[in-house]
Amino acid sequence: MSQELELPRPSRIFPSQRDRWIVILLVTTQTVFIISGIKLLSGAVPLHWAGIACLAASMFVGWIMVGTYYVIQLDCLFIRCGCFRWTIPLMSIQEVSPTRSLLSGPALSLERLKIVYQQGGQRRTILISPIQPEDFLADLKLAAPWMVLTRGGE
Repeated sequence: MSQELELPRPSRIFPSQRDRWIVILLVTTQTVFIISGIKLLSGAVPLHWAGIACLAASMFVGWIMVGTYYVIQLDCLFIRCGCFRWTIPLMSIQEVSPTRSLLSGPALSLERLKIVYQQGGQRRTILISPIQPEDFLADLKLAAPWMVLTRGGE
């Protein structure tokens, strides 16, 4: 009898879903920072440090908009939101459920998944919003078959 060799799954990137109102809020914030930065840099009494800070803040907001995504790797779930990063070992994931929680998280939509995991002996949660939640959950269930998928309710 021949045994099939199971090849490792390639990592798959899941960008964050984006609610229109969140994008409008972030773009408006970014625009205000850019205009303020330019005015502060070119004013009669230039405030260079404040102008540079405003332009840096606008870049930070832009980084969050384009740099929020999730990657299911062989042994961990990697989450990126701008300069913020989380690495959650797949072995620590206990439960995943859909939620519309307003709590803060690396998600650009209110259509979120709440991931419950253990870290340092503590139960933790993180909220994410993959653009294809069904595909994300299917891939995560393949990588971590012990986790429990619940209906949510928040």
